[in-house]
Amino acid sequence: MQLLIEFLKQHALAVAILVFVFASAITFSLVFIPLTAAPDFGSIDFEDDSRIIVEIANTPQKRTKGLGGRNEIQESFGMLFLFPEYKTYAFWMYGMKFPIDIIWIRDNTVVGFSEDVPVGGPLPLAKYAPDEPVNRVLEVRAGFVKRHAIDIGETLDISLQDK
Repeated sequence: MQLLIEFLKQHALAVAILVFVFASAITFSLVFIPLTAAPDFGSIDFEDDSRIIVEIANTPQKRTKGLGGRNEIQESFGMLFLFPEYKTYAFWMYGMKFPIDIIWIRDNTVVGFSEDVPVGGPLPLAKYAPDEPVNRVLEVRAGFVKRHAIDIGETLDISLQDK
């Protein structure tokens, strides 16, 4: 034991650096890795028997970026934004390269939609929001609402991936 104490006294700086590096690695893995993990997915079944796969936007970073920066999305794909509270969340089209339909959802019920929302133009960007508080918002390819005859009051079967 005495030998260990002497070693630590002589090499205190090296031990401190090792402890710092180890603590930094742990902090990095707890903070950064979850933010860059593979996206969460789920599915939504509509009353017309169609189904889409949705990427889940459930963190502030994912909700801010949304579909921005992507070139397009397929007819059978969407992005589902999950929020912890019921509010009239405003959406903008920053970085969007294609128009979309926005479907406003309270729990599993469609309460409204914004159709054929155009790509963002010069600042300030237009904002789109529901008429009533929601806790979920679905972005899909423009024209989806018309093609699938989505109605206000429609109940959606939303399945989220279990982790």
